Amino acid sequence: MVGRGHLFGLVPALDGHPHVAQLEAVTRTRTMFVPRQAFLDELAAHSDVCMNLTVQLASFLRMTEGWLVSTI
Repeated sequence: MVGRGHLFGLVPALDGHPHVAQLEAVTRTRTMFVPRQAFLDELAAHSDVCMNLTVQLASFLRMTEGWLVSTI
């Protein structure tokens, strides 16, 4: 579940490859689309935004790594 205020679709925005999953809203939902180049321009112009995103991605990788280790 993706909650209010959370981002999704970051990996395709970064690497330009297609999404590997899809989302379906279960309640009334308002979304915002940001074109890839506008997103990349924002990251280039604002290092604090880029660093925040890097920390979020590292957290996700750490969580995934923990899950993988626990399943072995």
